[in-house]
Amino acid sequence: MTKLDDLHVPNLRFVDASIFEFNKTRGNVKTLPKYFLSKGKKQRGMSNGDSGGPFQINIGNPIRSYLHGIHSFGTACFPRSCHSSTNVLLYIDWICEKIGICRKFESMTN
Repeated sequence: MTKLDDLHVPNLRFVDASIFEFNKTRGNVKTLPKYFLSKGKKQRGMSNGDSGGPFQINIGNPIRSYLHGIHSFGTACFPRSCHSSTNVLLYIDWICEKIGICRKFESMTN
């Protein structure tokens, strides 16, 4: 493939998921503050090949999508199991430095 137009995905897939706080988790996950957990709803979840993909959240009215995490690890293809994503917000300064495009971070909660 030589053109971006050749990268057509006919059926874009997504999963409706919940984000869990670390104080509600079990095991050694509490020692990984750079990650957050998500759990798919309606018998769906992350699967093989999803690592490195986006975890987006929708905020506001009108709704805007923001990149919140990058899928990291979890039990593949098990519905209702927890999956971990790297928290992108912790890397904003590094990302900004690497891409050379920086502007003041605007809180998504305002």
